[in-house]
Amino acid sequence: MTPSTRGHRRVAVLFAGAAAASGLLLSGCGAGQLAETATKATAINGVNLESPDGAVSVRDLSVPYPGVEGYPAGGSAPVEVGLFNNTDDPVMVRVSAAPVTDEDWATVVGAQSVVIGGSEQTGPTPSPEPGTVEVPQPDPGRDAIVQLPANGWALFTTDDTEPLRVTGLADPLAAGYSVNLAFEFSTGGAPLVVAAPVDMPLTPAPRAPAEHDEAEH
Repeated sequence: MTPSTRGHRRVAVLFAGAAAASGLLLSGCGAGQLAETATKATAINGVNLESPDGAVSVRDLSVPYPGVEGYPAGGSAPVEVGLFNNTDDPVMVRVSAAPVTDEDWATVVGAQSVVIGGSEQTGPTPSPEPGTVEVPQPDPGRDAIVQLPANGWALFTTDDTEPLRVTGLADPLAAGYSVNLAFEFSTGGAPLVVAAPVDMPLTPAPRAPAEHDEAEH
């Protein structure tokens, strides 16, 4: 998906220190904490929703289809979404992982965090020094705090050099499942909690070869 040429496309901005982030966002809603009045949105492929005051539109929220094997437990998954500022003033949006409650569907998966950028390294790599091996350290990325300019937007896709990612999946995440996210807005109001769904494949998954019927001659 190619970002639109109209308006501004801004990457996420990391603010130094948790105090700065919490100050810009909702008072009383610190990192990893959600107000009891948080709004729950229904999970449908390509979720669309609005901030409580209508200042920000969240469009086409989903997790790309990962193939039949899905995203593994403990791993990460990319998140695709468009964030649109409907006001004449800059707005901050924070995206975080929301806890899964007993009221959630059985197909909703929890996660540890939501980040921008970063990577997951797997396995050791040869070191420049003969006979030694370096174990690469994973890049955790940075907090998913996005600055939207006045009447501007930010788009996150899997083609981005610094994609939006949900990390530390509590369970495998596959087609038919969703991951719980929370959106907080500097304009105020309760956070929006939404189950971001995994995209369904455009074509059915290939079937395994049928076994021969032993009774068939």
